[in-house]
Amino acid sequence: MRCPTALIAAVLALSLPLLGAESPKEMDEREAKEAAVEDASSDRALMEQELVGTIKLNPVKDGEPLPKVLGTFTTATKSFQIKLLSDQLYGDLKKQDNKTTTVFGKLRNAGKYLVITRVGPSQAAEPPREKRSRRGM
Repeated sequence: MRCPTALIAAVLALSLPLLGAESPKEMDEREAKEAAVEDASSDRALMEQELVGTIKLNPVKDGEPLPKVLGTFTTATKSFQIKLLSDQLYGDLKKQDNKTTTVFGKLRNAGKYLVITRVGPSQAAEPPREKRSRRGM
């Protein structure tokens, strides 16, 4: 009596992940559709944003093409998976690996992905230096 019960439980446990699984091709198509809808939207939140956080890249072997998701970007409140707008940005990201930095990019797929458009210092204006007489009062 115990063997059929255990067998049924094992079959159910193995088949449950297969019910909702998507193939990589289907996931890419779905992500492309969502990105197209977001691009067509005029919502200001979907425009390029400046974010400060820590970049953690997944290891990539030399000579291999870059994967679609390169690693994670973690801010003080949220974490995003990193995608790049162009492969030329990978060198800039690699220099900032495991460091806190400023990136500019667009959030995609309801905030799951951060598509990085550029890496670097903030473009915000620095406050003017205080002008003082060097002779003192």
